This record gives sequence, structure tokens and C-alpha cells, in this order.
Amino acid sequence: PSTLLGVLIVALVFVWIKEVVLIDAWQTTKQRLVSWRVPIALFFLAATISIFVSPDFRAALGSWKAYVIEPLIVFIIALTSLRDRRDLTRLTTALGMSALTVSLVGLAQWITGIGIPSPWNLERRITGPFPYPNALGLFVGPIIVLAVGEWIQSNARKRIFWTFVILAGLLAIIAAKSEAAIAAVPLSLLLIAPWIMRKKTAIVVWTLAIILGIIAFALVPTVKEKILFRDFSGAVRLLIWSETTSMLKDHWLLGAGLS
Repeated sequence: PSTLLGVLIVALVFVWIKEVVLIDAWQTTKQRLVSWRVPIALFFLAATISIFVSPDFRAALGSWKAYVIEPLIVFIIALTSLRDRRDLTRLTTALGMSALTVSLVGLAQWITGIGIPSPWNLERRITGPFPYPNALGLFVGPIIVLAVGEWIQSNARKRIFWTFVILAGLLAIIAAKSEAAIAAVPLSLLLIAPWIMRKKTAIVVWTLAIILGIIAFALVPTVKEKILFRDFSGAVRLLIWSETTSMLKDHWLLGAGLS
């Protein structure tokens, strides 16, 4: 089975090969891939073995194509096509526009209550164009982090655009009540702080974050429940991990296979 995304990736491959041939960039392409050869090969090998381990070969093959082959192809094309800062800015701007559009769709749902699929409409958890709220968080969350980096490096005019992306994205993931995204955005920014800020500023930010984290853990019951897996969501996760551990005891070497 294929999807529109899969078809577009195939088209992208043909365009990429044509461009590489036209500018005779095979050597540059090889050089950029050198340091990635081993991790790509190991990931590909593990995923391919997992097709044959799986109890459902057809479903496993679909997962292999969608979650391993297509992303690897896009990664290789991106790695070899983004030649300078300008190319990277074009890519991040396109992602920013996508995140802004998705966020605005979600915020329109939140304001009007229209278009939120069941059962999420009962809690008024927005989904944007996606079928469930966490999909919105998964898409918008990483782009917010990229947007902060772009905001820091941009001029005053471009900062206006990135400010809209960041604010709309944050409001959208909060309205979606996507807890993972809400936690992941600030944590990701903390992890990359040394690269996007001056060293002294990063140390101050880290110190404040640790202090706030300790205060929140000590004083806010919901935060403590979430961290200690005492709420419903945490209980479900503990159960899944326990069952997975039991299953993998019987499949400790090759795993349970894809899908």
C-alpha cells in the first residue's frame, strides 16, 4: 500500500538524482555521507531483520517502507542538498509556515469548537488537521524549537514571522493538551541552550530551570503525579512497559519484529 507522501518522495528522488547528475555532485554527496554510513547501515540491517521476525510479513514490510526507507531517503537528500545557511533557512521557513498553518487551524477549532473529532470534542482538545491531539504536538513541537533557534539568528523583520510561529505553536500544543510536547519543547531548548546562547546565559537558564523544576515537583501535585507515573496515563505506560518486558523475554535477541 502507498500514500501520497510515498509518491511525493519517489518524485523527489528522481528530481534529486537529476540535480546531482546535472551539477556532477556525486563526489560531494559521497563525502557528506561518509560519517553516516555505519549508523545508517546498522539501522537498515536491524529494520530489515525485523521484517522477517514479524508475525505479519505484509504489515512489517509496510512499516519498513514508511518508517525506515522513506525517512532515510529524505535524510540523505537533505544531507546532500542543503549546501549552505541559505538552503537551511529556506527549509526551516517552509517548516515554520507549515507549523503556523496547522496551529492556526487548531486554534480556530479551539475558538469555535467546530471540526474537533470525537471523542476529543468532549474535552475541547484541538487536533488541527490531524485525527488526534498528540499528532499536532508531534508535528508542531520540534518546529517550535527550530523556530527559537531561527529567531535568535534572524534580523528584526524575520523575527516577526518566527514570533508568530512560536506563539501560535505554543498556544496550539497547550490547547491540544499534548503533555509530551508541552514538556519536550522547554526541555529541548534547555538541552540546546549551550549552542544557541552565550555560555553564561545558558548557565543562568539551566540554574533557573532546575530551581523551577524542584519547586514544581514539590508544590504542584499534578506535576509530581505525572513524573512518578501515578496518574492514569502513567499507569497505562507502566502496564505497557511491563507487558513489553515480558514479551521480549521470549524474543530477547531479534525482538518481536516490525508492526
